[in-house]
Amino acid sequence: MIEVNLLPESQKTRGGGRSKRGAGSGGLKTLSGGRNSWSIVLLIAGVLVPVAILVLWLGQRSEARGLEDRLEAATADSARLADLRAISDSLTERQQLIRERVALVERLDRNRFVWPHLMDEVSRAVPDIVWLVSLEQVNPLPDVTVQIRGMAANPLAITEFVRNLQASEYLKDVQILGSQQQEVSEELSVQAFTLVATYRQPPGGLTTEAVVDNRGGRRAAGVIAMALLPEDPRDQYRLLGAIVLLAAGALYYLYVHKPKTADFEEMAQRIEEIEFQNDLAEARMENLEAVRRDLELGERQFAVLERLVPARGEIPAIYEAIASQSQTLGLQLISVVPVEPETDPGGYFLVQNWDMEVEGQYHDIGAFLSRVASFDRIVRPAITEITPAGETNSGRQLVRARFGLETFVLPPEGVVTAEAGATEGGGDSE
Repeated sequence: MIEVNLLPESQKTRGGGRSKRGAGSGGLKTLSGGRNSWSIVLLIAGVLVPVAILVLWLGQRSEARGLEDRLEAATADSARLADLRAISDSLTERQQLIRERVALVERLDRNRFVWPHLMDEVSRAVPDIVWLVSLEQVNPLPDVTVQIRGMAANPLAITEFVRNLQASEYLKDVQILGSQQQEVSEELSVQAFTLVATYRQPPGGLTTEAVVDNRGGRRAAGVIAMALLPEDPRDQYRLLGAIVLLAAGALYYLYVHKPKTADFEEMAQRIEEIEFQNDLAEARMENLEAVRRDLELGERQFAVLERLVPARGEIPAIYEAIASQSQTLGLQLISVVPVEPETDPGGYFLVQNWDMEVEGQYHDIGAFLSRVASFDRIVRPAITEITPAGETNSGRQLVRARFGLETFVLPPEGVVTAEAGATEGGGDSE
């Protein structure tokens, strides 16, 4: 039988094409209702992308307004607290300066009686049948080490001397360097010895935890299954439109939203810093009166301690007092050599030294050093060497002592050392 197709040519092609595409694997199947899947994709992209952009824009706008309000409030508080903060900073700097100077004077005053104590302890430890030949400083202050040479009637006397030194609360690390028999005469021999001892201050009556924050995470790997590209030109246009919308959303996120987010984060950090400083200033204001009281107390304490430090014009009086004490105790003043003053490491005082040499009895020299260390002004003795110097008419042993005297002098009015000047510049901003 002969069949004649009376449909138009265009409908023939579309019908044939649909059948052909339906059988092929290059396109997506249509959904219920006859609407193509690519139309739905375009519709979803056309709705979601603008909505997402609008939501992001509104969120950033709200965040910007909130940050601007916070910044305005923080700036106003900072301006209100600026003067009070300046006063608090000035008081705090002044308080720190006073503490440093108090600590400096205490450090200068700490070792005044080292050598009087040391000489007294050595004298107490000497047994009846031990004679000292010399006492020499090996290591200076603050860890004074002395080398003692002497003679003993027998080795047991040396052992007793060492044991007595070790029992002293002012001495440590007592060691015998050597001893040997020495002929004094045909009928008398003694044990010559050398030992060392170190001065010490008498005794007065972190665990670090490492916190490790191990943070780890896993990124889920996503697999995007993409359908095959459509073959229908109109579906291809729909897909292209969806891609353009998604690209526009991505461009807005990358080049508009993300930079603004970074700016907002930086602005938030700046606001948090201002707010932190304001909170700190508020806390300081609550303790401002306490800081004032501590500062006044520190200044009074420093004024009392500063009286221990002589002024430049008092040096001749100190020298006269030293000479007077030596004459009172019957010591012969061999030499006094003043040393050019130099700046103390703290940068606030000048250091005045004298190299001195006196001759007299051992105990008198110890008493002389003790009296000098007891002056109203800080004068710190440090012995270099004590050696025999003959005998008196009554048979008493004389010794010659070489030592230094050190005092700390306030600079003249209007003269400030370099380090002290830098400290004053930072501390007197009030």
